[in-house]
Amino acid sequence: MYLGIDLGTSNSAVVGYVDGQLRLFKAADGGDVLPSVIYIDRRGHRFVGKSAYDRTVTSPKSVASGFKRLMGTKSPVRINDEEWTPEECSAEVIRTLISQANTESGGQAIEGTVITIPAAFNQMQSEATLKAARAAGLDKVSLIQEPVAAAIAVIAKSAVKDGVFLIYDLGGGTFDVALVISTGGAVNVIAHEGINMLGGRDFDRRIFDSIVRPWLVDNFNLPEHFQKEDKYRHLTTISHHAIERAKIQLSASGSASIFASEDDVRMTDESRSEIFLGIDVTRDNIAAVIRDRVEATIALCRKIIADNGYRPEDISKIVPIGGPSKMPLIREMLQNELSIEVEQTLDPMTAVAMGAAIFAESRVWDDEQSTRKVSRSREEVSGDINLMFDFPTRVTTTTAKLSVKPSENDTGRYWIEVTDESGGTTGRTAIDGPLRLTLNLRHDGENKFKVVVTGRDGLPIAGLSRQITVARAPASAASIPMTYTLAVKTQVGTVGYERNRLMPLVAKGTPLPAEGKQKFRAGKTLRGGTDDTLNFEFFDMATGVDDPEKNLHIGDFRLQGSSDLSRGERISRGSELIVHWKMSDNGTLSFDVEIPEIGRLIDAPALYFVEGGHINFEGEQGSQVATAACQGGRRSRRTDRANIEQIRGHERS
Repeated sequence: MYLGIDLGTSNSAVVGYVDGQLRLFKAADGGDVLPSVIYIDRRGHRFVGKSAYDRTVTSPKSVASGFKRLMGTKSPVRINDEEWTPEECSAEVIRTLISQANTESGGQAIEGTVITIPAAFNQMQSEATLKAARAAGLDKVSLIQEPVAAAIAVIAKSAVKDGVFLIYDLGGGTFDVALVISTGGAVNVIAHEGINMLGGRDFDRRIFDSIVRPWLVDNFNLPEHFQKEDKYRHLTTISHHAIERAKIQLSASGSASIFASEDDVRMTDESRSEIFLGIDVTRDNIAAVIRDRVEATIALCRKIIADNGYRPEDISKIVPIGGPSKMPLIREMLQNELSIEVEQTLDPMTAVAMGAAIFAESRVWDDEQSTRKVSRSREEVSGDINLMFDFPTRVTTTTAKLSVKPSENDTGRYWIEVTDESGGTTGRTAIDGPLRLTLNLRHDGENKFKVVVTGRDGLPIAGLSRQITVARAPASAASIPMTYTLAVKTQVGTVGYERNRLMPLVAKGTPLPAEGKQKFRAGKTLRGGTDDTLNFEFFDMATGVDDPEKNLHIGDFRLQGSSDLSRGERISRGSELIVHWKMSDNGTLSFDVEIPEIGRLIDAPALYFVEGGHINFEGEQGSQVATAACQGGRRSRRTDRANIEQIRGHERS
C-alpha cells in the first residue's frame, strides 16, 4: 500500500493506492477530511480531528490549529501550559492519518508515503515537514508540491490525457497557482507562482474586521479593539467559528447568518449585558470584503499564463483545489475574469491526497528517499535466435506496445505469442522482421504477460520465453520544478570595499532532481581543533534582488574547526571550495564541500538551521519583527563579512 497525505492548514486527508486502486481512508467520524486541530484535556489525553475542532470554542487554550503556517519557524504553539513546535503538532496529525489508513486497510504494510506541500514552501519548510513525518513514524517518506499532486489527480480522472491546465490551489493558509501540461498522462509543471500567507483564514480575518467587529462594537459596550485583549479572546474565537459556518452556508445559499447565541458566547460586555451574534449577510456582502484578495489570485493566474507564452484560450481547464475554492464567488470570478472552463467534478478537498497517492506508487522506495520507477525496459536475449525486447513498464493508457527485433539472420523460422493473465493473446506471429505487438492492459496496476517464443517444432524455447510486467497508472509526474531560487551569500569587491551579494545555487524553474557544482573561495581562515566556523548561508532569493538583507535567510551549513578538521589542518583565506550539490524532487538539498588545499571532501547532508531562518513573519509577531527591522534600518548598519567569496566565471555542471 502506498499513501498520499494532504497535510493542510485547516483540513488534512489520506488516500491509499492499494492493488491498483485508489481508496480514500475516512476519519473516525466518517468525514472525508480530518480537521488539522489538536486538543489536550486536563488529564493529558490527546484528540485530533473533529473532536478537537469542536473544543475550539469551549476550551480554546487547550486547542492548537493553523500550525502549518508556522512550519519552519521557531514560533511555539501553546496548548494549555505546554509549548509545542509546529513540527510536533503536524506529527500528531500525520499519526492520526496513518492510523486511519491502517484501520481501514486491515493493517496493510506501507511501502512509501508522499506528503504534499505548498509550491511556495522553501528548503526550511520542506525540511520541517519531513521532520514531522519522521517523528510520526514514517521512514519512507517523500514530498510533492500540492499543484503537481492536483494535476496528477485531474489527469487521472479525465478521459482526455492531453492538455494545458491551470491549477488554482486556495487552501486555509496559502495560495498556489501552477501551469501544467499533460501529454499521454505524464504531467510536466511549466511554471508556478504562490502567495504563502493568503487563504481561507485571511478571508475570515477580513470578514471579522470589516463586518463582525464593527457590529459587536455598535451593539455592545466593548473596547474599540477588544480582539487584542485576553479578556475577549473567547469572543473572537466564537466569532471566527460563526464566520466559517456562514461561509459554508453561503456555498449553497444566497444568504446566511453569522450567528452565536448567548449560551454559545457565555460572556458579558463592559455593562454586563450578555453578548450574542446575529448578523445577516449575503454573498454580495462577503464578496465586497474579500474581492480584492481574490483579484490578487486571479492577477497571478493572468501573469503565469502570459509569462509562459499562453493565452486563456490555450488553457483546457482551471482546476480549483482547497476548501475556500468551493466558494461560488471564487468560481464565478475565475470563469468570468479568465474565460476558462472551471473543473466541477473533482473534489477539491481530497484531490491533492489522491494525486500524492498516485505519485507514491510511481516511486522506488529506500530508507532515505524515493526515486522514479523506470518507465521503459530494453532486454537482449540470446539462444537459438537473438532478440531485442523493448517495452514500456509504466503507461497511463489501456494498451502498450512490445517491440521485438530479431537479428538479421534469424527471421522466418520462429514464432512469438504473448498471453495475459486472463488468457487473452496476441496470436501466434512469425518473427520475419521487426514486430510491434499490442498488449491490452485490462486493469489498473500491474499487468503480467507471458512471452513465448517457439521454433519450427512448435515447442517453447525456454531460454527465450519470459514474463514481463507493464503497470497501468492513472497519471504520472514527468517533471517537478524548483519552486524558488536557492542562493548562497558571498563576498565580492576589493579589500576594504567588500560587499555581500547572493549567488544563485539552484535557480527557480530548474527541473528536479538536479545536481551540479559551484566554486567559491574561503572568506576567512579556518584551523582544525578550534571553535571557529566557516559558514555557508542560504537564502530564498527574490528574482533580480541579490542583496542578502532583502531576501529570506533560510539556514546555514557550518564547517566547524573542532569537528570537521583535524588538529593541524587549515583552510586558508582564499582557498578554493567546490560545492557539489544535489536537489531532490522533494525540494531538499544535500551537498559536499571539496577542499583541494587539504585533499578532503566533507559531506553536508542537511542544513543546520539558525535562529534567523526561523522567524515567524505572520500576525502580531510579524508586526514586531517588521517594526524592529525598520528601527534598525534608521541606525547605521554594519555589513557582516561573508565567510565565502564568489569566484568570477564559476563553473556549473
